[in-house]
Amino acid sequence: MKRSQIIGLVLAITLALSSVGVVWAQDTPPDGGTTDTLPVDGTVIGINTLPDGSMTVDVLLADDTIVTIPVDDSYDHPIVALLAEYFGGAGVEEWSAALVDLTVEIDEFGNTDTVIGVNEVIDPLTGEVTWTLDLAGGGTLSTSDAEQVERILAALAVVNVGLNTTTTGDGGLEPPVPGEEPPAPTYELVTVGGQIQAYHDDGMGFGVLTKLYAMAQESGQPVDTLVTAFKSGMGMGQLFKENGKPSLLGVGHVRKELKDQQDGDAAKVNKGQAKKDAKPEKENKGQAKGKDKNKKKK
Repeated sequence: MKRSQIIGLVLAITLALSSVGVVWAQDTPPDGGTTDTLPVDGTVIGINTLPDGSMTVDVLLADDTIVTIPVDDSYDHPIVALLAEYFGGAGVEEWSAALVDLTVEIDEFGNTDTVIGVNEVIDPLTGEVTWTLDLAGGGTLSTSDAEQVERILAALAVVNVGLNTTTTGDGGLEPPVPGEEPPAPTYELVTVGGQIQAYHDDGMGFGVLTKLYAMAQESGQPVDTLVTAFKSGMGMGQLFKENGKPSLLGVGHVRKELKDQQDGDAAKVNKGQAKKDAKPEKENKGQAKGKDKNKKKK
């Protein structure tokens, strides 16, 4: 894949993350204050396993704040879990793999840091291209390794995540109390499973959601755009006409597709194991032929 294509992919994913299923909201708590929920972007830079087996991720925000957020992949409804498994984006497994490619040595002592950004630098005289890597711990690192940069850009596309940040205040009704810190904002990962659960709680059926998510996947349209159009009264037939009829039209189709994928993965593993098991047999056969040759020489 060309470097320009990868950079375009990262930009497209970043724009998509900023628009998928998140809207500005303002609620009024019982005390007369306000609760504001806003979308923000972040970068996963660490994964933690707690003593009870639960997991959290460290996310770096644009203002260099690092927040630790619980990761919960469990859902109350089995169909939400099913649709999240198929339509869901990156999770702990994908983040872990991406962080390996984003980890670089920063000195001769073997100390490492995590890359959080890439900047292309072109020498105005020679036209030579190098890259500056932005590090989570501060500072930069230079590289001329194009293949390394390609891996890093692909990994950054995986660890870029969307968050909901919620702040609670008095809406300007009362002056701030001197010396008193305002309530800290809370953060929540924006996940496909969480979005599907919220849409379902809002009254949308799983069959409709399957069609909309499949349509978004195949057409490139953001899910929230399709959901808004459907809720505003546009029929599914009109949505099909404008965005193309998706190949998956119901929960049963998703279940079958996942099963086919799992069966295919299992077949690949079995095939690889069969080749591995057959190798010693060939080696033994070769050794036996060698013995026969030695006998003939005698």
